[in-house]
Amino acid sequence: MKTLFIPVFHGMCTRNLFITDMLKPILDNPNIKIICFVPPLKEKFFKEKYGHFKNVIFEPVEWKHKKGKVEFFFDFLAKSFLNTQSKKSLQLIEYSSDKNKLRYALGRILSKVFSGSRMLRNFVRWLDFVVVPEKIFGNYFDKYKPDLVFVTDVLAPADALFLKQAKKKKVPKIAMVRGWDNLTSKGVVRVRPDKIIVHTDLMKEEAIKYADMKEKDIYTSGVPIFDYYVGYKPSAKEDFYKKIGVSPEYKLILFAPFFGHYRDSVKEIIKYLDQAISNGEIDEKIKLLVRLAPSYNKELGEFKSNQNIIYDVPGKQFPLDNYRNDWEFLTADMQHLADSIYYSSVTINFASTMTVDAAALDKPVINIDYDVVKPDSTKISIRYIYKNDHYQPVLKANCMKMARSNQELVKQINSYLKNPRQEKEGRSRILKELTWKFDGQCSQRVGNYVLDYLNKISNNADSAN
Repeated sequence: MKTLFIPVFHGMCTRNLFITDMLKPILDNPNIKIICFVPPLKEKFFKEKYGHFKNVIFEPVEWKHKKGKVEFFFDFLAKSFLNTQSKKSLQLIEYSSDKNKLRYALGRILSKVFSGSRMLRNFVRWLDFVVVPEKIFGNYFDKYKPDLVFVTDVLAPADALFLKQAKKKKVPKIAMVRGWDNLTSKGVVRVRPDKIIVHTDLMKEEAIKYADMKEKDIYTSGVPIFDYYVGYKPSAKEDFYKKIGVSPEYKLILFAPFFGHYRDSVKEIIKYLDQAISNGEIDEKIKLLVRLAPSYNKELGEFKSNQNIIYDVPGKQFPLDNYRNDWEFLTADMQHLADSIYYSSVTINFASTMTVDAAALDKPVINIDYDVVKPDSTKISIRYIYKNDHYQPVLKANCMKMARSNQELVKQINSYLKNPRQEKEGRSRILKELTWKFDGQCSQRVGNYVLDYLNKISNNADSAN
């Protein structure tokens, strides 16, 4: 019996694992045991939803702990040894939250001066491994003696701890890069895996440049979660409209905004669209479906549904504190997301992956590129986020419209309502560029790659014996 370790501490990772076919090649093999490590807060959820898999064991582990000064310092170094536009954006956002001038200045200095040295990055990785111990997962390695560790987010703190323990125990390790922006924004990989899985050829280049991986150790799979759109069948219109509380004669606009620093501008944009609908400035009978972030757990307050606006809170929420949730995405939630896009005549977002989601179903996209409420000196403009590295291919693809005022936003909505085929070629182009292969087989490729590597390890071990 072979044993595979998989940490699952984030909803995005669970979404990839359990509502795609990623685990299917492994689950179908009775000679493999999977140990999934989950937050105690979600133990009951996992056992209820996925406990029917006979070869899966869920281990609840509270991995978060108060970091000592040395660990905090190395964590800061890892996040700072990157000098991309996306990294600069995140540093500015952190500064706008904590107002720590020293932290911001030191982070920028480290980014500018040291990020270009591969030798220095490798030295810091070695020092991190030697100086900062991993004290949480060691007992589980001794208990189960895994043959392989597979982490689904190479830059996540918990996954980095798993990789560190695997390196210490000399257990082979595979990692995925979870998101298209991760390698250019989250910092450098603290523990390099033996093999790394990326979505696209562009991410492959980033893994070589920023994670110091060798090309032979990088596997390109495509985007697993986008497999869902390939075989997607929409729910009956009457059922979906009933679910969101809208009469079927209305058309929909799907708005997926950022909140946080942009909350005041979002509020004003929604207010303007509400008035535009009421005043007949939008040419069709329209309802605005506002999709909140899954982690959003503040009371809606001024964001309340009315005759024109419907607020949608996706996913299953696990409250953490007064400001944010942990969350999980079920197959039904993915269906609801796809239905929300499919039944919308126009989609609107802020430089997010929703642009690519909309392209997957060939729906018109508008990106918000303006501030209604001017940011103060501690906050960055909405327009700044369009400088981020990962979004440059989207901007070059001519796949959407960029709204730079409330008035322009309404004009663009009306333009798409009249002719939704505008930018169709660009949507097709960006879907190809940012999903690599839109063929419904990305999840299977990942699962087969992990399974093949596990078999290779076992065969090598048998040969050695």
